[in-house]
Amino acid sequence: MEAITDGAEQGLPASARADGMALAPVAFEDRLRRLADRRGLILSKSRARDPGSLTYGGYRLVNQETGGIDFGYGNAGRNYAATLEGIEQYLSTD
Repeated sequence: MEAITDGAEQGLPASARADGMALAPVAFEDRLRRLADRRGLILSKSRARDPGSLTYGGYRLVNQETGGIDFGYGNAGRNYAATLEGIEQYLSTD
């Protein structure tokens, strides 16, 4: 029987639970929304429904006070350029 690790040795994101199971995508997104809110940011998801769209499945962090994009602004004016893992990393650096 294999020992259960916290996932750090395997390069898993901090969202991986200590028992080796990852959080469900919705739970992970909700956790990041709460974390962003505590920092005065809004986690926003692209509304694009076309998988061919450049913003499809992307996220960004918007400053609640200024309305400016703090994280997730990509090349050529493309919004929603961040992934949930990138958002998690950005929020954990503060």
